[in-house]
Amino acid sequence: MPIYTGVEVEEKQGLCIGTENYFSINSKASEADQKASIEFVEWLFTSETGKNHVTNELGFIAPFDTFEDSETPQDPLAKEVIRYLSNDDLYNVDWNFTTFPSQTFKDDFGAALLEYCNGNMKWEDVKKLVIDEWASEKEASK
Repeated sequence: MPIYTGVEVEEKQGLCIGTENYFSINSKASEADQKASIEFVEWLFTSETGKNHVTNELGFIAPFDTFEDSETPQDPLAKEVIRYLSNDDLYNVDWNFTTFPSQTFKDDFGAALLEYCNGNMKWEDVKKLVIDEWASEKEASK
């Protein structure tokens, strides 16, 4: 879903694109395990079998140039995401939620949004919760 924030020209905003997840290899693992991990990731994103798992089993829209335009998930949600991504009239917003303070903050924010959507919380209360918790976590990280 697009995330609307009340900024000018947001009617041209598309989806928030990105991920909070990264590949990493444990530097404390044995050299053989590190090598096997690298080989697995390379297999997953370059071989036909691996790419099929990524696209059809995991349902990922892979951003890698090893995937052809036709190698995309066929479920309705993925098709809708691809439709948004293909719309040249919209711009995408970087998914920078890795800069959010903590998982607890995200959980509390999500719960507050749900309460707002259900009519159990006023928008001003959601806003206050976000501002107060963000400030609290920022202060605690100093």
